[in-house]
Amino acid sequence: MSSAARLTRLTGVFTRRRTPLPDDPFDPRVFARLGRLRFRFTRAYGARAGETMVRGLTQDSGIEVESFKTYTPGDDIRYVDWNAVGRLDQLLTRRFVAEREIPVHVLLDASASMAVPADDRKFAFAVRLAAALAYVALNSNDPVRVAAFRLGADGVAVAESPLLRHRGRYLNLKPYFAALEPAGATALLEGVSHYLERHRERGVAFVLSDFLVPPERYASGFDRLRARGFEAHAIQIVGAEERALSRLGGRLRLRDAESGAIRDVMLSSSERRRYGAAFAQRIAEVRSFCHRSAIGHAVVSTSDPVERCLTTILPAAGMLRLK
Repeated sequence: MSSAARLTRLTGVFTRRRTPLPDDPFDPRVFARLGRLRFRFTRAYGARAGETMVRGLTQDSGIEVESFKTYTPGDDIRYVDWNAVGRLDQLLTRRFVAEREIPVHVLLDASASMAVPADDRKFAFAVRLAAALAYVALNSNDPVRVAAFRLGADGVAVAESPLLRHRGRYLNLKPYFAALEPAGATALLEGVSHYLERHRERGVAFVLSDFLVPPERYASGFDRLRARGFEAHAIQIVGAEERALSRLGGRLRLRDAESGAIRDVMLSSSERRRYGAAFAQRIAEVRSFCHRSAIGHAVVSTSDPVERCLTTILPAAGMLRLK
C-alpha cells in the first residue's frame, strides 16, 4: 500500500471516529447555526443584572429608552430630556429598558410514553431540542437548568442539571443527558410541583412533552408555573407513526407503556379514522388551553430536523427570534 493510500485510509478512519452521530445534541456543527437565535421574552423577569432586554421593566441607565418620568431631586441630570424641556417646559428624565438575566428552565417529560412508538424516537428528539434550548440560553448569557421528571414506584423522580451561567459550561450537560432514560408514568403536575418547591428563581419555563395525560393534570402544572411568575411555553412533541399508525392494522394486543394495562383491539379503517380524530383533538385541547391561559404553544414533529423546529416552528410560535 502506498503512503498516499495509507494516508487516505487513516484520514477516513479519523473522520468516522470524529464525526458526531446524527442524534448527538452536542454536534459542534450545529452551534454556528444556533448562534443567531435568541429567546423572545414577553412576560419574563429576572433579578440579576444582565444583557437581556426586559420590556415593561425600567432602570435608571441603559441603551434603549422605555419611558419618561418627572424629574425629582437626586435624579441623574445626564438623563434629562432637554428636548422635552424646550417643547413642554417640563423636566423629564429618560427611563431605560431593563437589562437582566432571565433564568431559563427546560422541563422535560421523561415518562415511558416518550419512548413509544419506538420508531418515532420522541425522547431522543426531546433531548436534542432541550440541549439546543440550553445552548441558546447560555449563548445569550442567560442561566439555564434542565429538569427531567417521571413517576416511579417511589413517587415523583426528578433529575436536575446544575444551574449553568456561562457558555463554557455547556458541555457539562453531556453526562446529564446521557444518563436520562424514559420510564414510568407521566408526572407533569407532580414534577412541576416538586421543581417549584426546590427553586425560587423566576424566568421562562419550556415544558417538552407529548402531553399524554388528562387535561386537568397539565393545566394544574402550568397554573402553578404562572402563579409563581413564570413565562411558560408548551412544546408538544409528536411522532409520525404516533399520528398515523401507518404500520399497524388488523387484530392487535396493545400494552400501555406506563400502566402496563393490556387491551385487545381491532384496528379497522373506521377505528383508524376515530384514532386520527382523537389525536387531532388532543393537540387542539392543549393548544386551546395554552391560548386561553397566555401560554406559548408549538407542535413539533420528530420527522422534522431539530434545526427546522428552532429556526421556523418555535419563532412562528413566538418563542424564539433571530438576532
